[in-house]
Amino acid sequence: QLKDQPHVLLFLRNISELQFNLDGLIDTFKMENNEIDGIKTIVRNNHILSKWIVKQTILDIPASICENLNSDLNIPEKLRWAQQTELFFAAKYNNKDVIQKLEKLESVLFAYIPTKISQYELSVLVNANFLTNVNREQIHTNSMWNQWLFSQIPIEMYRWIGEMAKEAKWHAYVYDLVPSKLNLTSDMLAI
Repeated sequence: QLKDQPHVLLFLRNISELQFNLDGLIDTFKMENNEIDGIKTIVRNNHILSKWIVKQTILDIPASICENLNSDLNIPEKLRWAQQTELFFAAKYNNKDVIQKLEKLESVLFAYIPTKISQYELSVLVNANFLTNVNREQIHTNSMWNQWLFSQIPIEMYRWIGEMAKEAKWHAYVYDLVPSKLNLTSDMLAI
């Protein structure tokens, strides 16, 4: 999976390099961070596979959501008492510094590692503490937590697009990241 989706490395906290030894042939994947501009470059055997503009946002969890988390026994312990959470966006761009909207198959939600959830067709990768089923194929759409996280995505995404639009390097292409309208009327998270 890593060969086909090297962006799996983007949101892993303490891993910046993976090496595989297949019958004596070493295959190395690295994630290089540019702390100044938030750009992460995924490299395989010294060849650039992809570049990403990554934005991290810290969200304060509203008291009403905290109360709901405290009483929900299905919530992981670390979330149950959280006061803040992280939301990450990653926009792909090419060597010509052109931001690229993700293709449908690339546009999956991350809960630090990729899920198989792609029906939202977001133009960027989104990483958060989403609550999913065990095999990570479905998101719990009836979860107040996921509903709140999803309500924050457009707010923070438009804020990020606005920030990038002010930078000469990105302003010509950043509006390509504005998401399209979805027709998922039965999905609580898409409404």
